[in-house]
Amino acid sequence: LGLLTFDLQPSTFNHFNMTRWITGSILSAVLILLLTFASPLVIKTIMVLIAAGGCWEFLSLCGEKRVGHKILGMALTVYGVVGVSWLKDPLLLFVFFYILLVFSFLSQFAGNLPNDQKIKNVFIFLFSVTYLVVPWGLFAQVADNGHFRFWLFIAVGCTGLGDTFAYVIGQRMGKHKLAPTISPAKTVEGLLGALVGGLVAAVLLKALFQTGPGWVTIMILGVVVAFLGALGDLSESLLKRGLGVKDSGHIIPGHGGVLDRVDAVMFTGPFIYFMSQCF
Repeated sequence: LGLLTFDLQPSTFNHFNMTRWITGSILSAVLILLLTFASPLVIKTIMVLIAAGGCWEFLSLCGEKRVGHKILGMALTVYGVVGVSWLKDPLLLFVFFYILLVFSFLSQFAGNLPNDQKIKNVFIFLFSVTYLVVPWGLFAQVADNGHFRFWLFIAVGCTGLGDTFAYVIGQRMGKHKLAPTISPAKTVEGLLGALVGGLVAAVLLKALFQTGPGWVTIMILGVVVAFLGALGDLSESLLKRGLGVKDSGHIIPGHGGVLDRVDAVMFTGPFIYFMSQCF
């Protein structure tokens, strides 16, 4: 339910944005099929590709025009996610951060940019790769759980239905701004609606899969996932507002870029990984 309603919000029909509606429906259908039938290997591979594409996108947003540097960022992102989710060797993670640190500085030695701009570029490169590796490396490990389909549906379903509830309730009842300087349309009432949506999705998925933690625990998890999803959405909005852009990219018709579609899951995915290890 959360997946199907994630993009079928009232604004879609009010503004006759058929491109957004059609694309959202296709993405939702593909996602449901993947979560239902895809093997853990396929799911992990898709997450690696999402992380790599997100790194390219974020570096582009930050003004990086050198293709070689963006390819390097993508390669390091792939190495980091694979190292965390497949190989699971703590030493490899430290090696990854060491290599990332070295190349972040090495990539700035050439060229005629002012030194203050080069320092900013170092931190941009460090953040761009780490921002994608940490959440997707952890989230991808959910695929190793014996009940991985349940946990993946919890992550995406609670996030999606929470987002829809937030929109509907915020539009009809929203009066108190949540973060007006970051996302003026979001309200406290909408956030409370998101928590209700997350709870509803968790209960429905628990009833459908008949697995996972007990009812009280799963309801709490649903609320927390919805809250983290809202936090991820706001965090991405802060990044885009700070960079002066509306969308992170244009690869998805009617929706923007990769990061526009996965911002919330980047915060809920790691939490779901930790919870899947506990139950």
